[in-house]
Amino acid sequence: MNENHKLVILDDNKAVLASLNDMLNKSSLSCDVYCFLKAQKNFWDIIEDIDVDLFIIDIRLGDEDGRNVTEQIIEKKRGCVFLFMSGYDYTIDSLSNFKGKCIYDFMAKPISQYSFINRIVSLLNIAKTFKPLAKEYFPQLIEPDDSVRNQFNKMVQRDRTMIKNFRENMTTPIFTLG
Repeated sequence: MNENHKLVILDDNKAVLASLNDMLNKSSLSCDVYCFLKAQKNFWDIIEDIDVDLFIIDIRLGDEDGRNVTEQIIEKKRGCVFLFMSGYDYTIDSLSNFKGKCIYDFMAKPISQYSFINRIVSLLNIAKTFKPLAKEYFPQLIEPDDSVRNQFNKMVQRDRTMIKNFRENMTTPIFTLG
């Protein structure tokens, strides 16, 4: 991974921000790290100005909820990849509150450097594929009430139709022996 990646970390704990930033700086990853304690104006300005490869977000941000911030990020940007963190005991059932949106990964605090960096590398590989696809297939919502899920379903239906047509053409002989 020689390319320079852009990572945004949102956590309400200064010590955690410093620790994660330190882990990333000590790794062999080439990345610019933007750290924020809250999703305030400067946070939104930065993420609109840069093409973020990975968002690292604490689920509990003091009086804010990381899931709500995630929903706002998704509205502004397509193809976002997230790593969610929490010091609380979250189960798969409680993570379903993300409403099926962008649960790519989750880590419970405390985090070791080895597992954190490996997770980051994996998610950056996912982002390398997912971001261009999302921008191509979901550049913007077609109708205000249309959802990304509906767009995805339309894309899947179009692919199934194409495969069905391809299969039908494969059963039709190209030439006949006479």
